[in-house]
Amino acid sequence: MRRILVLALLLALAGCSSDSDEQPEAANLKVIGIEKVTADGPVRLSPDGRHLAQTGNDLCVTDRGGGAEKCVEKVKLDGRLAQWSPDGTKLVFTDDFFRFFREPDVWVYDVTTGDLRDLTDDATEKLDLTNPDPNADVDILPAWSPDGSTVWFARGDLDAERVDLMSVPAGGGDATKLGTVDCAVTTLSAMAWTADHVAWTCGLDDATVSIAGHDGGDAHKVVTSRKGADWSALSFSPDGLWLLADSLSQYAGYAGAAGGGARAVSVFGGDPVPVAGGKVAFPTWSPTGHAIAYVDLPGSVDVVSEPGGAPTKLRGGHVAAASGSVRLDWAPGVLLAAIDGESTLLTLG
Repeated sequence: MRRILVLALLLALAGCSSDSDEQPEAANLKVIGIEKVTADGPVRLSPDGRHLAQTGNDLCVTDRGGGAEKCVEKVKLDGRLAQWSPDGTKLVFTDDFFRFFREPDVWVYDVTTGDLRDLTDDATEKLDLTNPDPNADVDILPAWSPDGSTVWFARGDLDAERVDLMSVPAGGGDATKLGTVDCAVTTLSAMAWTADHVAWTCGLDDATVSIAGHDGGDAHKVVTSRKGADWSALSFSPDGLWLLADSLSQYAGYAGAAGGGARAVSVFGGDPVPVAGGKVAFPTWSPTGHAIAYVDLPGSVDVVSEPGGAPTKLRGGHVAAASGSVRLDWAPGVLLAAIDGESTLLTLG
């Protein structure tokens, strides 16, 4: 049992957007301000740009402009896969199953109140791999519904070749089974959801990406196995029409062949499209529209208006990487990046 583990590669970039509902053309974007961020580890920016979450061994959240720090102390969480709610007030995550073999529950943390809630408590904390508890639920890869009222996730056990697609109210309540997909919990490495679809990556050495409805029905492969591609970073565009897939193992140690493998594919089918030319790394969608921000290794921060579009350089001549996430963050009007090893907010206009 193993999962691709991404090394903490400094801090990351995030995307940008105007204050209006319209996404500006990539060619019109530029950096108009730079601000250093004090942080002891990987940092994530909330979708509204108001909060910073440090997601190292512990989860601590501060206001972007400073203020009281709130920390989660009860959970040994998988910070790489923690997900901000759409309104930026909550984080959802699980216990760290793939590194510490903790039996994972789905937790929601309210950063405004400090309230921590276990949504799928099954009274089990540690998995015994030689003698698994048959009553323990392995809940992984949680994500938010578009309105933030529901958490979707995968549930399985160590012996099954399938996982259940699950739904639970974000405020607490009974979990409901939506459907199933043919992938073992130990080889399911990524999931992404929209209001109508779910996408997942199955396989460790020969990973493929599939899309289906929430019941797992009518599944079809949209990105196929490619040598060295784990496809363990998935995300849908804000309107749910495009799926972005990237491989994370390539970034370990900044291998010379890193970058360039990310692909975007329409949910309606068709061939996957390269995000852009060059060594595209850590790509992320804009808050609105189909623009994608990314690092052109070793560190030029670029953006395209749509998959395969012409790139605009926002900041070059540096070394940049993703933050504590599996991709760059993007909040309205600001990018969070690790520029030459320092956490940096890039204000866009």
